[in-house]
Amino acid sequence: WGGISDPYCILKLDDEEMGRTCVIKDESSPEWNEEFHFNAKGDAEELKIEVWDEDSMRRDDLLGFITIPVSGILSCDKDTPFIADLMLDDDTLAGSI
Repeated sequence: WGGISDPYCILKLDDEEMGRTCVIKDESSPEWNEEFHFNAKGDAEELKIEVWDEDSMRRDDLLGFITIPVSGILSCDKDTPFIADLMLDDDTLAGSI
């Protein structure tokens, strides 16, 4: 409860979990630098990235999320970093991803 998170991400294509990053212990500005590959050309409409804080004694906490239309991903230049706002359920800005 010291204010530093143990963050990890869950990647969902529509509502199906497609991947999960490793947990980075005691980090308030994590960088995962992990790659995930999945087929997004089917019927999927959006990629949702949720950032969670792992807790050993209680339920993990949602730190924020971003929802990206699949059409926007398919049209991105893969050599250009994608940066967007990370939001909470109440539309409060929670950081960037």
